[in-house]
Amino acid sequence: MNHETLDLATAAPGVYAIHSSSPTVYLLDTRGGRCRVMRAYGGTGSRPFAGDDQWWNLTDLVSSPDLRDPDAIVTTDVVRGVVRVGSRHRYTWDPGGLHDYQWRLARVAERIEGPLDDDAVPT
Repeated sequence: MNHETLDLATAAPGVYAIHSSSPTVYLLDTRGGRCRVMRAYGGTGSRPFAGDDQWWNLTDLVSSPDLRDPDAIVTTDVVRGVVRVGSRHRYTWDPGGLHDYQWRLARVAERIEGPLDDDAVPT
């Protein structure tokens, strides 16, 4: 099932895939008490980072304004905890648990898919 928006506070439990023009996909796991994120490295056309292909506790998610129509961008339309098609997202996690935050700014989201079937979710 595809979505235009995904509010992490109200999303059905499951794993959601955030797709962009990049082969890299961001996965959000809303099962359990704390949302987790994985940057699933896609290879060619994407830059690898330390920590790719691992689950991390998500500490913050910021959604930019909708960037699909440059003439209609509302610069104050920035929200936390919501993924939106047409926006860029900054994912932040703390891999060491010692406030050693890491973040990535993803390309513009083109599709939000989920919840995924269990056999499609990386362990």
